Amino acid sequence: MPEPRNPRTVAGLVLIVLGVALFVFQQARGWIGPEVVLLLVGVAFLTAYFLHRNYGYLIPGCILTGMGAGSLYGGSFFSMDSSLFGLGCGFIAIYLIGWIFRQHQHHWWPLIPGGTLILLSQPDADRIIRSIFRNWPVILIGIGVLLVLSALWRPAGRGSAER
Repeated sequence: MPEPRNPRTVAGLVLIVLGVALFVFQQARGWIGPEVVLLLVGVAFLTAYFLHRNYGYLIPGCILTGMGAGSLYGGSFFSMDSSLFGLGCGFIAIYLIGWIFRQHQHHWWPLIPGGTLILLSQPDADRIIRSIFRNWPVILIGIGVLLVLSALWRPAGRGSAER
């Protein structure tokens, strides 16, 4: 029996699941749309991530799953609001899953595209963006206060070289 965490085993299982899903998609064109394919491919990548804990699988897994779920929710693959929202949630999921499972190596970068895409998916995004641009100095002050507070609350010796 092959070892389940062997890269070839994982790649083979992912290809089998993906092939079966695409075969079903091909046979049932009337009721399965491209949203489901995105969702299935995303779930295949997430499965590979949870088997290997390789960050390279997490990123496409969350992005494709988010796009597929957002498109399914909106009822159309080309519905811009739901696709952007799903894609934004996919980026946020990269951060959250990384935070939960990679506690010392998680990255904050997915919050930027995730938050931006979720913001742009809102029906009144233009009003929100105008408000952000009008109040950006206050936002900078708030971010600065959060950084100072996090530096004060950080336990001694963590994140800084001891002298």
